[in-house]
Amino acid sequence: MAEMSWLFLDIQEEEFPPAVRADFPYPMSDGEGRLTRVLDVPLAEHLGRLERSRAILLKAFRGMLPDEWRRPRHPGDVDYEVTPEWAVFHLVEHEAGHAFQISSLKARVARFFASQPDGKMRLCRGPSPTPARLRDGLLKPLYATSRRSLMTPTSTIVAQQERFEDR
Repeated sequence: MAEMSWLFLDIQEEEFPPAVRADFPYPMSDGEGRLTRVLDVPLAEHLGRLERSRAILLKAFRGMLPDEWRRPRHPGDVDYEVTPEWAVFHLVEHEAGHAFQISSLKARVARFFASQPDGKMRLCRGPSPTPARLRDGLLKPLYATSRRSLMTPTSTIVAQQERFEDR
């Protein structure tokens, strides 16, 4: 939804077209500004929505001429100006942060579990995993990191990854 919001509301300064609106039947955030959590939806549905959104975004920007790429927009209901160039940079930077979170989670899981010869996973140490233990041991540190700043500078992300890989 973030890509579509930047493209339509900020860059093209128009409402979502019907096809995009149909893909996002939920509000972007709740009354307190937190992103809406969409639960009980199959992963394939989320991935399909992501694929369709990216195709729309790429199609819109592929044919854009350099003057249009750098022309500032002033979306009506916000107090900032934005160019397509900056919006795409912001989306790429944000995606990089999520890529780091995913790689960090995968590394935590790899350390938390050890593969067995029979292909089954077992806990490396300590008591059997419970959903709460997995959540607290693997996910809470990532959520705490991501909530500190939505726009973490790339240098900070690289430093965090280097510290994490040194462990």
